[in-house]
Amino acid sequence: MAAHQRCWVHKMRNILDKVPKKAHDEASDALREMYRSKSYEEALRLRAAFIRRYRQFYPKAVESLLEAGEALFTYMRFPKRHWIHLKTTNPIESLFSTVRLRTRAARRLRTTMGTVCLVFQLLRNSEPRLRRIRGYTLAADVIDQFMTARTKGRRGA
Repeated sequence: MAAHQRCWVHKMRNILDKVPKKAHDEASDALREMYRSKSYEEALRLRAAFIRRYRQFYPKAVESLLEAGEALFTYMRFPKRHWIHLKTTNPIESLFSTVRLRTRAARRLRTTMGTVCLVFQLLRNSEPRLRRIRGYTLAADVIDQFMTARTKGRRGA
């Protein structure tokens, strides 16, 4: 089973679309505070405060926040050094927008292998512009931790 993280950048945009312009700064600050929480408990407390404050005035914005559920906070199950990379999908989307642009320009790629090679080269050429993952040395420990938890879950079922 994979953990699912909703993109905070996109969710904030969706919520702010449901708030009038005059309240954008205030609502945006409240969402950013939630986004930058130091702990899961603090994030839930700030979410509850947002809901209490805006439910009456902007119910669609609150509904949008609630719709995301716990998937906005999945990143908090990982080491703090990884949080910055897990909160948003924008870097991944930027990377693949280049791939999408080139594959559309080619219109018809003749073979599967040709397509794979094109995508590989595009990604390889983009690699120098990518930000190095913080705490990459922790990745093996995180995988082991989740695999152990998953195995224990199966035994208990």
